[in-house]
Amino acid sequence: ETDRYFGSVQARYEVDQAFRVAGKVVTRKVDVGQKVRQGDAIAVLDNTDYKLAVEATQQQLAAAEAQARQAESDRKRLNALKADGSVSPSDDEKAQSNAQTAHATAEAEARKLELARNRVEYTTLRASQDGVVTSVKFEVGQVVAEGQPIVSIAKEGEPEIVVNVPEDRLKAFKTSRYKASLASAPGENFDVVLRELSPQAAAQTRTFRARLKPATPRPLPLGATATLVV
Repeated sequence: ETDRYFGSVQARYEVDQAFRVAGKVVTRKVDVGQKVRQGDAIAVLDNTDYKLAVEATQQQLAAAEAQARQAESDRKRLNALKADGSVSPSDDEKAQSNAQTAHATAEAEARKLELARNRVEYTTLRASQDGVVTSVKFEVGQVVAEGQPIVSIAKEGEPEIVVNVPEDRLKAFKTSRYKASLASAPGENFDVVLRELSPQAAAQTRTFRARLKPATPRPLPLGATATLVV
């Protein structure tokens, strides 16, 4: 008994990428179908506001460091006077506390500066893996939100054939053998094996998604129409 299913070639690993900060897109460097390497720039946001934030944080850090130096100087001076009883224990404790607080404030401002500099770096979105761009959901001039997926990158190394299996054919599908062919080469059949079968049906179609990979590794064009003979 033979069944036929029609599906498509998809990448096993596909990543939706997004900026880690919000802003206005000023540069777009990729198009659908373009191959990218890990670390390649995909898009750039306007970073003017983020650079201003870095400058403001640098000023706050300079002020906090000056206060920390002053507090430390006061602590040392009072500590020297404590030996002859010129300074009360409460004043000495207060000076110690002020010095510690000022030092902690300066450390916190230093961390804020690191975060602000990181946010400037985040205005350039870079590819997280080698692959091919399968979708682009933004244009230059568009304002994007933090975490909004704007581009998808698929690895080409592990293509799979994805089909939807009706509920009444599920049992037979699990115990069958599989061959596949592409619409571009209908006479060229090759063996595939079941890698993954969804444990539950899709809410709208009531079908189970199956993902099959070539039994022998071979390149398959992403997005191509495939016929699965079961």
